[in-house]
Amino acid sequence: MEMIIDIGCGGRPKGDVNIDLFYDTSPHTVFKIDPREIRNFIIADAHHLPIRSNSFDLAICYHILEHLINPAQALKEIRRIAKSVFIKIPNSPIREHEKHLYTWSETSIRNLLSLYFSHVETWIDSSIYDLRKSRIMRLIAKMRVLSYPILRIMRRIIGLEICAYAYS
Repeated sequence: MEMIIDIGCGGRPKGDVNIDLFYDTSPHTVFKIDPREIRNFIIADAHHLPIRSNSFDLAICYHILEHLINPAQALKEIRRIAKSVFIKIPNSPIREHEKHLYTWSETSIRNLLSLYFSHVETWIDSSIYDLRKSRIMRLIAKMRVLSYPILRIMRRIIGLEICAYAYS
C-alpha cells in the first residue's frame, strides 16, 4: 500500500499524513483547518519536516511552493522523506498575489526539481489549454495596456496550472 503525505494540506487534506504550518478555526477564514477533523495532522514547516527519511512513497504539494521562503530547501526535505512528489503550481509569469514569493515556468520548475530527483515530468493542466493559441487570445495579447489584466483574469478562469511529477 502506498503511503502519501500531503504537504501544505490546507482544509482539503489528501494524504495518509497531512502537514500544514498554519491552521485557523475562526469563521472568517476561507479554508478552515481544524486539526481535530484532519486525519494524522501535523503542524510543521515544509523546510524542516519532522518525518523519518524514506517514510513515504509520494508527497503531494498543491499550490505551496510559491508561498515558501526557500522552495529548494523544501524540495530537499521532500526528497529526503518521499520517493516521489506531485506538484501543482500556478502557471503565471508574474507574481499575481502578494503572498506568492516565486513564480515558475514549466522549464524552471523542471530544472529545480532536477536538482533533487533523477526523473521529472511536467505538463500544463487545463481542460481548455488550446484557448491560449486562439485568435481572440492573440488579439488580447496585442492590446498592450489591457492585456495583462485580461490575461490574468482569463488564466484564473481557465485554471492553467503547471503540474510536475518527479521521482528517483
